[in-house]
Amino acid sequence: ILCCDQTLWLDVEEQEIYDGVQNRHMMTTPQKLLLKNEHADQNPHHLEMLKESLNIKTEVQQLQVSSNIRHTFLPLLNGQEVTISAVSSPGLFYVQLLEHQQQLYDLHDYIDSKMNSHLCTITQSVLVGDYVIAKFPVDERWYRGVVMSSDGEMNQIFFLDYGDTEWICKDHCYKLPTSMLEVPIQAIECKLNSGCKNTMSWSMNVADHLWNIGQENVLVAKVAGISVGQHSMHNKCYIVDLVIKDSGGEVSDVLVEIDTICVKKANSWMQQYVDKLNLHSSVEEQLGEVQLIQSYVLHHASPAVSGDVIQCLLKFASVAPENVAIMLLRTVAGLLTFQSRFLDIKEESLTSILNFLAYQSVQMNEITLVILQLVEPLLPQEMVSLKAIVESLMALLKRDVSIHTHCSVLQLLWCFMRRDHRCIDGDSMDLILGVGKKSEMLGKCVEPIMTLVKVMYDDEN
Repeated sequence: ILCCDQTLWLDVEEQEIYDGVQNRHMMTTPQKLLLKNEHADQNPHHLEMLKESLNIKTEVQQLQVSSNIRHTFLPLLNGQEVTISAVSSPGLFYVQLLEHQQQLYDLHDYIDSKMNSHLCTITQSVLVGDYVIAKFPVDERWYRGVVMSSDGEMNQIFFLDYGDTEWICKDHCYKLPTSMLEVPIQAIECKLNSGCKNTMSWSMNVADHLWNIGQENVLVAKVAGISVGQHSMHNKCYIVDLVIKDSGGEVSDVLVEIDTICVKKANSWMQQYVDKLNLHSSVEEQLGEVQLIQSYVLHHASPAVSGDVIQCLLKFASVAPENVAIMLLRTVAGLLTFQSRFLDIKEESLTSILNFLAYQSVQMNEITLVILQLVEPLLPQEMVSLKAIVESLMALLKRDVSIHTHCSVLQLLWCFMRRDHRCIDGDSMDLILGVGKKSEMLGKCVEPIMTLVKVMYDDEN
């Protein structure tokens, strides 16, 4: 079966069934695999032919090709030379097959000739989801795209052959003619296979370095896996190892080294800002310094600071005036939200965090609970201070706080009980059950705790 100039080898699944006489029947039909992975081409008889050649004894349904749009695929077994066409981060970028470059250039020449002769500029209403020809604002050439969203005057266009997304004036968007669909879509969505790193855990400068590496070198992409993609027209993202062809070096190794340098610089700058915090300054001056930290985090550092910096921010917040503390806690929560690299959060950090639960302020309690929820997965499995955490949460559960706060406390208790269900005693369970009876929402938050307790104690018995 041929698709996009590649050969697809079909590995047929089969099962032996004994019903007096040994017979062999097809239990999974090939068209399910073809439909799922969109590997079928415009040959309405290929499944019937496959059935005949394999002597399959089940009926094969007719395959319906739903669209004329075809996609380019990365081969799963062998490396393929590629060029990078767009980069958001190492966790989301787009490549094109190097062997298809001339085909793509010819397509651009064809599109330009049609647009310059005004053969494609018939006024038509363009809707979200439509395939279009759109003018890219940087070079003012016309490219194939799809409308992702619209605000009336502007259309958000995803450029199918490159992976860029731009807002384009509606006057520069036209319906895609059928003659321009013959060449498969060239942009292939990828993410770098880099161990524990993911889309949100790279410092900001690394995307620029990945782009530069792709422009200066021929790269070989080797597929390590497939995940769900960002765009609905082809919901597939390749997890790839990128190798520099000339040197044989792994791109991920280069980026990790660059990322480490960026993190060190970010931590150095952040520490300078943190060191300027002074309890002897006026509240206005402290708020000004915290705003500088927030601005730096927003524009430069996030996500690229260490747990030590977080500890410094928490330590200062624990003794700062409440309005300063709230700003610092929001900064910490923002960093934790955007940064999954915080594997060096120390258990001692909880001491400062738990102190904030003693405040009567609703804002302070709620932002502290958010931080606890973000920190919990990053803490060591065995924790000496687990009992102290639970006691602080139970104390908050006794107070007259909002349903939202109680829900957050119950969710956290469930998280910590998964570590050690014995951290909750009988009196605490009575309190939890009592809170659960206050509203339907709280009752739903208590249900997972009760299920966990039942399972744990059944296992022990």
